[in-house]
Amino acid sequence: VTIKPHIDKSRSSNTMALVGSRRLNVQEASMYAGAFDDPARQVTAFAGIQSGVRNNAIIVRGQSPKYFAWYVEGVEIPNPNHFANLSTFGGGGLTALSHHLIADSDFYNGTMPAEYGNAISGVFDMKMRRGNNKSTNRNFQLGLIGTDVAMEGPLSKKSGASYLFNYRLSTLTMMQSLLPEEAKGTHYQDLSFKLNFPSVKNGVFSIWGIGLYDHSGQNAKSIHETVEYNSDLEDQDVDQYMGAIGINHTYFLNENNSIHSNVALTSSGLDALTRIRTEEDELSDDEQFDITYYDLFIQSQLKSQISARHHNSSGFKYRKFFYSLDLEYAREVGSNLYTLSDEQGSSDLIQAYTSSVIRINPRLSISGGFNLTHFTLNDETILEPRLSLQYHMSDKVRLGLGIGRHSRLEPLNYFFARDQFGDSSNTDMSLPKSDQFQIGMDYFISDHWHLKLETYYHRLKDVAIIPDSNFSFINLENDWFINHQFVSSGKGRNYGVDVTLERYLRNGVFGLLSTSYYRSEFQNNDEWFNSIYDNRFTMNLLLGKEWQIGDNNSFSFSTRFSYIGGRPHYLIDELLSSSTFSAQLITENGYTERFPGAFLTHFSINYIINKNNLTHTLSLKVLNATAYEEFEAFKYNRLTGQVDDFREAIVLPNLSYKVSF
Repeated sequence: VTIKPHIDKSRSSNTMALVGSRRLNVQEASMYAGAFDDPARQVTAFAGIQSGVRNNAIIVRGQSPKYFAWYVEGVEIPNPNHFANLSTFGGGGLTALSHHLIADSDFYNGTMPAEYGNAISGVFDMKMRRGNNKSTNRNFQLGLIGTDVAMEGPLSKKSGASYLFNYRLSTLTMMQSLLPEEAKGTHYQDLSFKLNFPSVKNGVFSIWGIGLYDHSGQNAKSIHETVEYNSDLEDQDVDQYMGAIGINHTYFLNENNSIHSNVALTSSGLDALTRIRTEEDELSDDEQFDITYYDLFIQSQLKSQISARHHNSSGFKYRKFFYSLDLEYAREVGSNLYTLSDEQGSSDLIQAYTSSVIRINPRLSISGGFNLTHFTLNDETILEPRLSLQYHMSDKVRLGLGIGRHSRLEPLNYFFARDQFGDSSNTDMSLPKSDQFQIGMDYFISDHWHLKLETYYHRLKDVAIIPDSNFSFINLENDWFINHQFVSSGKGRNYGVDVTLERYLRNGVFGLLSTSYYRSEFQNNDEWFNSIYDNRFTMNLLLGKEWQIGDNNSFSFSTRFSYIGGRPHYLIDELLSSSTFSAQLITENGYTERFPGAFLTHFSINYIINKNNLTHTLSLKVLNATAYEEFEAFKYNRLTGQVDDFREAIVLPNLSYKVSF
């Protein structure tokens, strides 16, 4: 008799999630071309997710990446990416949590279960592995982007306690010639760990943590040198950090009920100074950031099996914000810095939720519940109902439907942004809300072939806008300095179709074909416009093959081709740009223009040599192998007097050697 476990890779491990989710198998996803050992880049192969080279922002179905939430061990954490929020709010360069530590995790692209509040576009709920409690394992990796050290083993073989940690250090020194000019001198490091303490009577305790530190910047050219763009005159120094540490406890009341509790402290900070070279060849302060957040989390969840057909999950989440915000900028080159916000204080986000999944019969299951959220800063309370159902038409065909309301905090600094007169802040700004509907079909062609079709409609409301303008927070990318009074009357809508054909790893072959057609729009003054994320179409083709060489060795190759529809953009005001010597855009009519589509190619090669208690891995992973020139910004060219569509071809190779023993 052979007994094999059946793992439905098309669904998350959360029993409350009947639609809008999938499990990320980290071992398989690490073989994806374009993944670059980054969980955020791994999921960009999925339908409805845009991908790029410059940053790893997760843009789900045409929605801003700042509406996406990150979880580690059940706790929401700040943006966990290196160089976070610099080019795009919600994105960064590389996720700080190494794939060495991640267990199978859950990815949601909408209509999340009720336990997930403070998220609109999606959630990435990453789980850490338990360390090996039988023997010690070590990994050491040296590559072009730096070094990576991981270790796990038993703390006590008697109790089964274990540890697991990973440390990465990178200077990017060996890749300086391939990086853009402003990235010279960039370096980062991160550390993550988990300690696991099981017990017979008191349940399971675990202590986990993740932290990162980044430095980036550039040196300004002299005014006497050949200066092509105003950005060449900028002198910048940026330091960033993020950290989270928590204690988790799982206590089993009996065989049908368990309590899962978390206490965690998170922190993030940005300290940056930008100076600009004046016509007198002197450096003048232009922008200054000094932002610090500390968040305290206390949360608990009761999971109950009320009957064989009825499971319930109920709990609360308390989050205490502590913030220190100091943002200043010069309105004109050489002028004194103007204070946009200067606040210190605290606020609270309180959530209570309950969710049940009921198996009506062997073919039909229904999941329903609600999340009640209260934010003390603007004294707003939001009720978010969630409902989904799943119907098995046959052993091979499954239908799913989901509806629900979701909301998300805007970055706190905008609540304290003063208007152009320096008097008013925006503490009464509402949270944006999204009413979501999606319906899908899964067709299981075989055990390793899966076809999935989904269509969806998201309606956003209470979005912050600037009256009598075409500005909406839906399009906010990385503009920190907005000195206006906001009104929460904006709207948005996203709708489209996702199609995925996937072959799971079998006999050394895997593949994924995902296509999406969608629209992303926002409304101002009763008129609908394309949003900045309305690329209309995305396609990914991922192919991979693994060959066994002899009894112990293997060679694998994968490649990924991605096509992303043209990004919308504003018209350029050539006359005003020439008179102000800076790129000026015509915003009144919205994003009426569109760039050509982007075609990206990535590939990955791995050669593994297995010996007794020793494994060697030689890898070459390349992002943007065909050197596509990705759009960065419109820049006024001081030499030609024209506005350039500034692009750079960033090719990121990582040749690495890893030894495991």
